[in-house]
Amino acid sequence: MKGNLTYIVLDDEPLAHKTLEILLRNYDFLECIGSCYNAFSAIHMLTEKKPDLLFLDIEMPDMTGMDLLKVADKSIKVIVVSCSSDYALDTYLYPNVVGYLKKPVKAELLYKTLSNVLHLSNTNEIAKHIPTNTIQSLTSLAVKGSKGNEMVYLSDVIFFKSVRNYIDVVRDDNRTFKYNASLKKITELLPPNDFIRINKSVIISIHKIKCRRGNKVELIGNRMFTIGDNYIEHFNSKYKER
Repeated sequence: MKGNLTYIVLDDEPLAHKTLEILLRNYDFLECIGSCYNAFSAIHMLTEKKPDLLFLDIEMPDMTGMDLLKVADKSIKVIVVSCSSDYALDTYLYPNVVGYLKKPVKAELLYKTLSNVLHLSNTNEIAKHIPTNTIQSLTSLAVKGSKGNEMVYLSDVIFFKSVRNYIDVVRDDNRTFKYNASLKKITELLPPNDFIRINKSVIISIHKIKCRRGNKVELIGNRMFTIGDNYIEHFNSKYKER
């Protein structure tokens, strides 16, 4: 891989396209090698220039971002940028999709997503541009809610609770979502400085802890959980560090 990560932006909305390009100029390890406003021209440019990264809008006329994902080179990492969360689960079926940002794109979430891309790229030279303590394994989850498929940002999550073959993801606005994975798997994905497993069925956000009383921990929203005997030593060390 080259010294910089090369990228192409594909978005048919001029304002959203320009806004994203301005945000991306803040990263000196990124190099823009093309801009496209429709999927057909993007296919040609992707084949010709072979970027490391594609910022992809989904809802476009004639040929959608989903259509492009099906035919594009799977070695190109993709960050989806969309007005809707409806396509989140569908896009994450593609292993080269490494992020999903909702419009309008927030600078801090773009930062976290790019940190994740650097982590996945395994390029030590490029990774020097971002402190290692900001490189996280995951910044958001594609989940199922009452309104269909949605994206949930980890910064909004209070806790995860294992329920049979899926996980309840509970957000700080008290909405609950379903995530199809085991607690062990999601433990491996979550940033360890932000989340901690406290018993066999629950992972909590360290930042949502309200208080601790013995082997009980209270989260915001008056959520109370018991810390398991096998987890209390690790919890104590993390609780002191926060």
